[in-house]
Amino acid sequence: MSDLRYFQTTKKGEIHELKEELHSSHKEKKKEAIKKIIAAMTVGKDVSTLFSDVVNCMQTSNIELKKLVYLYVINYAKVQPELAILAVNTFRKDSSDPNPLIRALAIRTMGCIRLEQITEYLIEPLRRCLKDEDPYVRKTAVICIAKLYDISPKLVEEEGFIDTLLDILDDNNAMVVANAVISLTDICENSNKSILKDVINKDENNVNKLLNAINECVEWGQVFILDALVLYEPKTSKDAERVLERILPRLSHANSAVVLSSIKVILCLLDKINDKEFIKNVHKKLSPSLVTLLSAEPEIQYIALRNINLITQKLPNMLSDKINMFFCKYNEPAYVKMEKLDIIIRLVSDKNVDLVLYELKEYSTEVDVEFVKKSVRAIGSCAIKLPQSSEKCINILLDLIDTKINYVIQECIVVIKDIFRKYPNKYESIITILCENLESLDESNAKASLIWIIGEYVERIDNADELIDSFLENFSDEPYNVQLQILTASVKLFLKCSKNTKDIITKVLKLSTEESDNPDLRDRAYIYWRLLSKNIDVAKKIVLADKPPIQEENKITDTKVLNKLIKNISMLSSVYHKLPETFISKKNSYSLNSDNNNDHMQDDHYDDDDYDKDNHVLKIKKQMDKQKYDSYSSDNKKSNHSKSSSDSYNNSSDEFNNDIDDADDSKKSMDLIGLNDDESKPQKTIPPVKMVQVLSSEDAGLKGQTGLSIFASINRIDTRIEGRIEMDIQNSCQNNSNISTNNTFNYYESITAGYISGIIQKTLSYPLDLLSIRMALGVNEKYLTNNNPILYKKKSIMEMIYEIIQKEGFSGFYKGYIPTLLTGVPYVTLQMLFFDLYKNIFQTYSSNHYNNIPTLALYSSLAGSLSNLTSLIIVFPGDTVRKRMMNNGIDNKNYIYKNTLHCIKNIYYREGIRNFYHGLFPSMLKCIPSGAIQFIFGLSSPNNLDVQNIGFGETKEMLIYLIPNTLNSNTPPATPLFLQVAIRTNLDIFYFNVPYDIFVVFVENFHMEKDIFKKKWQIIEEAKESILMAVSPMVITSDMLIKRMKIFNISLIARRNVNNMELYYFACITTNNLVILSEVTIQPEKKNVKLCIRTDSSSVVRFL
Repeated sequence: MSDLRYFQTTKKGEIHELKEELHSSHKEKKKEAIKKIIAAMTVGKDVSTLFSDVVNCMQTSNIELKKLVYLYVINYAKVQPELAILAVNTFRKDSSDPNPLIRALAIRTMGCIRLEQITEYLIEPLRRCLKDEDPYVRKTAVICIAKLYDISPKLVEEEGFIDTLLDILDDNNAMVVANAVISLTDICENSNKSILKDVINKDENNVNKLLNAINECVEWGQVFILDALVLYEPKTSKDAERVLERILPRLSHANSAVVLSSIKVILCLLDKINDKEFIKNVHKKLSPSLVTLLSAEPEIQYIALRNINLITQKLPNMLSDKINMFFCKYNEPAYVKMEKLDIIIRLVSDKNVDLVLYELKEYSTEVDVEFVKKSVRAIGSCAIKLPQSSEKCINILLDLIDTKINYVIQECIVVIKDIFRKYPNKYESIITILCENLESLDESNAKASLIWIIGEYVERIDNADELIDSFLENFSDEPYNVQLQILTASVKLFLKCSKNTKDIITKVLKLSTEESDNPDLRDRAYIYWRLLSKNIDVAKKIVLADKPPIQEENKITDTKVLNKLIKNISMLSSVYHKLPETFISKKNSYSLNSDNNNDHMQDDHYDDDDYDKDNHVLKIKKQMDKQKYDSYSSDNKKSNHSKSSSDSYNNSSDEFNNDIDDADDSKKSMDLIGLNDDESKPQKTIPPVKMVQVLSSEDAGLKGQTGLSIFASINRIDTRIEGRIEMDIQNSCQNNSNISTNNTFNYYESITAGYISGIIQKTLSYPLDLLSIRMALGVNEKYLTNNNPILYKKKSIMEMIYEIIQKEGFSGFYKGYIPTLLTGVPYVTLQMLFFDLYKNIFQTYSSNHYNNIPTLALYSSLAGSLSNLTSLIIVFPGDTVRKRMMNNGIDNKNYIYKNTLHCIKNIYYREGIRNFYHGLFPSMLKCIPSGAIQFIFGLSSPNNLDVQNIGFGETKEMLIYLIPNTLNSNTPPATPLFLQVAIRTNLDIFYFNVPYDIFVVFVENFHMEKDIFKKKWQIIEEAKESILMAVSPMVITSDMLIKRMKIFNISLIARRNVNNMELYYFACITTNNLVILSEVTIQPEKKNVKLCIRTDSSSVVRFL
């Protein structure tokens, strides 16, 4: 408590005082000053300015003072690396001090200073301390080797420190040996080398040395030695028995970590032993030690239970007679009880099932809801695991349903659904009891389970159609899993009882396809619709097919994974039940150190350990083997994407009924950016996109004129973006001999369009605008209502609407409407007029430079800003009047203005004409940049289209050069990707959308450094990652992939080979600076391809 005073100082300017105390000749003052500095450093204060002064205090024989100074140096060495080197001589001197504590302290501190500049000074003292007479110094120096390896692995190997570590395993001091094992373990983990494993298995004497050291070293040293013995691979069964017998005494150790590590080694060695009697005896010794761990603190109990869970999966019979030790106590934490339930389920058998069911039934009546639910699920697991006891489990579940406790009933229904799947056509008699509790269900899982039961046994429920129909009333409000079950149950109802159920299935399919926004629900509904419309018999075979057998939950089915987890008992992975590589990335697996990058990335190849781990690659292989993602070829994809928007969403149900033959498309293979194209025809540019119809002859223009048919496409040709338009006059234009585009600037059309749009916009939005301003007034009402002492009380929207209707009538919603029409409508009209005017002026008087991209972008933004500014100056006085009228007498007592004219006169005569423009400057600042906002990618034409006289039946094709606007919004594109086009002719104005591929806007000759690529890949979140897996119809070669990507302006950054897997890393950038990174993984022998895409904008991924 005496040192607490160092942390409670709030004194200012104490740095100067501390500096004076550090230079004091009194040792006690120095020590006090250092303690204050350490306290300040601990609470986060910056005391790095005292570095040189503190370092000067190192020249002392006082160990306590040295420790404090060393602690300070370790903390601030990175901040002051140049000054830290000055302390090296003191460290070297202290490493030769007669006092072994000072020698060990010096070498430990030098190892903790993580500066590469200091490593060369550390070598000589470290080598000397490794041969020191005192074991305390040696064990400290041994740990320092691992720290030095973390900073400079190459230096450690060149100086032979690893060989020294191997020699130290022969040391006569157990703690030195234990620390040597710790260092070797750390080095092996960071380097992916098997140094320690090779040494242990090289000679039996090395194993004996470690076993001898276990008896003499401290408990944590024992843990590391035991973990190292897991690597031991005995040559014979007798060798395994000999080692195992020497480890068995560790099972009675007081430290739970030592016990768990011993169990880990024993389980690994048992796999090498052939003597069954010996194995049986070991099992008998293992079970008491495991049970003993359950009497420790709750935290240790939890870790022990998680490890026991793994052990029971490997050795299910070892603890079967100890099941009562896992029964829950009333005072145990919930997390311990939950884990015990999992183990009880694993240990339950026909011999103890009665005792277990009685216990679980008692748990199901407790007050902890989650514990009760898991207890009910445990009863269901017993029924699934033990067929002979399923009847008893069903009876207990029915008893629990009779309790009428809502959450118990719902969990029972979920469990019974699984029992029905395990034992079909066996317990249907209880369906009636379940249906009686239909109205009490409010959890989605319980609802979905009961609906599944109704659909599965629909022919045995008299009123099944009524039950399903009752769920349709609130179909849109139900959770997605409930909606999916309603859909499936309705289809089963129709297939099994087609009489009088046609209305139900039709209603469900329409609700699912037309009103739902869930893609899973829509897709499943469309699948069912096609099945039912094509062939009912086929639909029955698919929908009513036998269900796969239900399996036990939370069980690791992969034996290899389970064995790996057993080798990690007492580690974090045994608590997570996940392999270490799935949640821990090694330090050198993704190093951003520039020096290392030169070593790991030669010839455009990543080194095996530089980017991914071998286990991760194997995982990808398994995914490719198991999952085959098929889709349409690139031609079909383009043609479907290029349909006009008017055709895409019409007659969806008709298309669905007539499109059954598309099922054969599932046999097609995925074509990534056209790799299926004929290699005999090499391409150097992006393949041209076929022209598609974007305007039909039946589509009307702005004035209602029809008859113009337009086909269009957008392509990238070399460095240019070209748009092709083909125009054709159809029958409906026979009365007009020809048609031509009009390049003349028409003021009348701009004014008319702006005026009409302004009136509609202001009329519809005015009540909302009024409510918005009223609610934003706040305390300003005191000023607006003639100094009313009662300030404005905040009200909800509904209260505000009700108040306006009661006090001001419905006309109150349009108070100030006339000034709004006099300002808002002219503003929109003038804005459109002046934009066209300014743009026409720039085009006319700057024709020589108008094709230049920066100039076009500048002129477009200037036209928008100037039109906004001009319109604002003209209509601002009316806007001032509008705002005052909207808030005129809002308390219905004091009207300041009688009408609009009175408001204008009042401002003019009382406040002066300048008040009409009060607040103009901030509005001008806002309108200037708002007029310059551009569209995504900003594709536009530098010149207007001018085509003269296209006669009836005549077709004319035009080529337009498009340029990306450099002043874009830098926002992700919307779906689908369209270029909006308007064509003004002498007959009408026609609007249409031209689809284009995102490859069009990829910048050519883009390059990215490897370091930047890796940093960018790390920064982008996984939520913005998209993965596609497919099977290529042909073998993809390296040259083929790289050339194809280059055609689309996608640059290769690096490539590597790992375990017969080819990994390629690409990058590209769009015209609006969206960077897209990709990783292509190819398994040549199986033609499997995996594409992983990361980008700052996740919405871009859908276009690739």
